[in-house]
Amino acid sequence: MLKSTKVILITAGVLIGLGLIISGIALGINKARYGSLGFANEAQDSGKYERLSTTIDDDFEDVEIAEVSSSVNVMPTDQKKAYVEYTNGESFEHVIKVSGNTLKIEYKEKGGWYNRVGFFTWFMGRPDMSDESVNVYLPAAEYGNVYIACVSGEISVDDIKSSRTDINSVSGSIKITDSDLGNLNVNSTSGEIELSSCEVTSADIDSISGNVKLDTFKSHDTDISTTSGEVSLKDCECGETDIETVSGDVKGNLIGEYEIDYDTVSGDVDINGSIPGGYKIEVDTTSGNIKLDQQK
Repeated sequence: MLKSTKVILITAGVLIGLGLIISGIALGINKARYGSLGFANEAQDSGKYERLSTTIDDDFEDVEIAEVSSSVNVMPTDQKKAYVEYTNGESFEHVIKVSGNTLKIEYKEKGGWYNRVGFFTWFMGRPDMSDESVNVYLPAAEYGNVYIACVSGEISVDDIKSSRTDINSVSGSIKITDSDLGNLNVNSTSGEIELSSCEVTSADIDSISGNVKLDTFKSHDTDISTTSGEVSLKDCECGETDIETVSGDVKGNLIGEYEIDYDTVSGDVDINGSIPGGYKIEVDTTSGNIKLDQQK
């Protein structure tokens, strides 16, 4: 037998052996976590969740929320103190505390080291928290920095006031209504971004494939960027505006006087009026269509 053939066979044998060892370890850990050799599933986890509520006694100015798959809802309350509704389980928890002037809400996995290693988390299953929302109730006040980050859960913000707002999502949708958000930054990969009845000082909105919808929106400075997501504007006072998209359409109506410049390669263009000396709007697209109307 050739030496090279022996090396290949030995290497293959070693890899197969390592694979069996890792699989055995993973199954053993899974048994320790769930009491069986089967993978985590809804039936096994159904009795291991606990719905909780925590009242925030300490004062704070900023809000910071870091979540994985649970939906995050931020909304007002008539109560004098903020409170949070959330779900904990045997393999995960939410850490809620006030650190300095910041209310921090964070999802954390607990238990052995294997709960924090990506391979074992993938192999044995991460808890599905899509139906267990984190609800944050805030008394009426002007907050400082509001930061929300979520991987796959939906994010909803209603009727808050802040000097700066940063919201980030990978695949979950983002919906903000009736809010005064100061300097706003919103980022999403594939989730839809929707802002309704909101006023901001400036807005920086980025999306790859998710649509961007602005309805009754007011800003002094607006920057919107998408790859394939559609940009829809309805009754918007956007101030100085820059819209960039590759294949997504840009359409809607604007309130005020705007001087509209556009650049497109193959998309159709339908613009109702461009007023020299008005707020400048620049629209750049490769193949997306442009249709904009103005009303004073």
